[in-house]
Amino acid sequence: MVLSTATDRLLAEKLADPQMELNEEESIALLNHCVMQGEKNAQRIEGKDMTIVMGNTGAGKSTFVNWLGGCQMECKSPQEAKELYDVAVMKPVVVVKEGSKPAAVMPIGHAKKSKTFLPQVANGICDCPGFVDNRGAEINIANAVNIRMALEAAMSVRIVVLVDYNSLGINRDAGISDMLEICTHLFGSQEAMMAHKNSLLIGITKAPPDAELPSVVNYI
Repeated sequence: MVLSTATDRLLAEKLADPQMELNEEESIALLNHCVMQGEKNAQRIEGKDMTIVMGNTGAGKSTFVNWLGGCQMECKSPQEAKELYDVAVMKPVVVVKEGSKPAAVMPIGHAKKSKTFLPQVANGICDCPGFVDNRGAEINIANAVNIRMALEAAMSVRIVVLVDYNSLGINRDAGISDMLEICTHLFGSQEAMMAHKNSLLIGITKAPPDAELPSVVNYI
């Protein structure tokens, strides 16, 4: 990949090192650059019927998008994940099967770092960056702006919000609180969100086989 501008290089460095400190001028330049990329990306959605997939980093959005896109999926053990993807995990991970037809629609991140930067569009599905991304304030702000632009560009949207089962009950249900707060901001108000509730679906990912759906629904 050829990095054409100083801001492109700055973005690449920030994505590689989220803890990298920026001065005020660099921070503003990076934020503007990310939003400009989001504007170009939103043009791919303009006037289309879209399914928008959102949720916290690690909730399984990209895995879900690949499954929804018809990809063949399979599990890899923690040892296989280490050998194949150089990531350390404690549980099996779900991947797109080698030779799957269709091939992977979106890259899947198996570490703590999100693989999704801008809203990614394919086959009428938009895979959004994590609600609380792990790449710094500039990219977090740009993510929120770019998701909103994607929503506004589409002719119609169905929104799928994914919540990791393992986040339920943790930190006073911070994952659920984050999801509700961000959805409220995206819709503009709680009233607007409720008015469009039939276009909003909440999915619980990584639930154990013995999880009882009615109990999870009542808890939420």
